[in-house]
Amino acid sequence: TIVMLIVLVLVTGMFRNLGQGQKMAQREQRQRNCFLRLSKEFASLTRITYPQTHFQGSPSEVFFVFAQEDNLVESKYSYNSSALTLEHYSEAPADYNENTYQKKDICIGELASCAFSYSDGSSWKASWNQDSSQLPQMIKIVFKFTYETEEREFVVNVPISP
Repeated sequence: TIVMLIVLVLVTGMFRNLGQGQKMAQREQRQRNCFLRLSKEFASLTRITYPQTHFQGSPSEVFFVFAQEDNLVESKYSYNSSALTLEHYSEAPADYNENTYQKKDICIGELASCAFSYSDGSSWKASWNQDSSQLPQMIKIVFKFTYETEEREFVVNVPISP
């Protein structure tokens, strides 16, 4: 009986650890997919000459129009501090209205903090004005998960010269 109890405790612990490992792997895969999508969209940023460039950034969200196949697509990434999520909104073709979207999904969950900043090549700025005719040269996201103690940083170069 004692041996059976020991084996049962070991097997139960093994299955619990296996489930936690699978959950962690799925969470990491969702994070990689989100940052891969962000990188691809930022790499496809395009200048819209009419009526304006259509890129606006604040510490908590970034809105932009990018080229995808034969469409111009609106995309917005927004940190929801009450839900602890980075949410992604998109619409294709773009209607140039950052308040209406066809799709919404949760890009990353369990975020204790998330902040965007924008570089003009010489300094980092907390926001980017949509009225500017230039796009930022780099976009940085500093974030921290609820289950971690240190912040992470993700920087994407925007491949369009000012």
